[in-house]
Amino acid sequence: QRQWPARHVFKAALQAPGRRVDYDFGVAGAGLWKFLGAYYDPVRDPDNPDHKGTRMQHHFVSLKTAYLPEPEVNVDELYALWSHRLGRPALLPSYEYEIEPERLIGLRGPWCAYLARTVVSPEDRTAFMAIGNSDSYRVYLNGKLAAEREEYVWWAPFNNVVEVQLRKGPNQILVKLLRRGETVRFTLGFRVPPSPGKKFHASDWAVDMADQL
Repeated sequence: QRQWPARHVFKAALQAPGRRVDYDFGVAGAGLWKFLGAYYDPVRDPDNPDHKGTRMQHHFVSLKTAYLPEPEVNVDELYALWSHRLGRPALLPSYEYEIEPERLIGLRGPWCAYLARTVVSPEDRTAFMAIGNSDSYRVYLNGKLAAEREEYVWWAPFNNVVEVQLRKGPNQILVKLLRRGETVRFTLGFRVPPSPGKKFHASDWAVDMADQL
């Protein structure tokens, strides 16, 4: 499996008569999320006649509804399906931990998006998963529920911070993200404490991991 590091280190050299200049610099690699589709309910409550009457004007989403068989989804199959539907790779690069499904979804109104990513950790470690959200979400890590919030709030980078255990090698992440307003903002990144017992605000971002391609 190929990998895309979170940190790239380059060396540039300039050769001039009688002089050589070397310069080392780094570039941050974007996180790579596979888009597994957008879903919604045409009617909030099919047994409510008032709700049926709104089907031509509105649709709905719910964090409680499993639009895919969470957490055991066939990532490769869904990624191929939605790449075919979009006519391009259904891949979302995440710059500075921002996940923006709206770059692929032109649907007006509410939707639920599923996204998957495989991050490679160099070792078994405790980490803090820092989440900034403006709407509801659910996150699975290696097949287990790691974080969930049913809320509609103002985005901030550390709205929710969860301590998780990363294992050495590949770690599978599945995100279920809701958009119920006109827009949504969601960020997810990992911070690693410098020593046991340190809290997330005394930790720095993990830049020694990679995405598995």
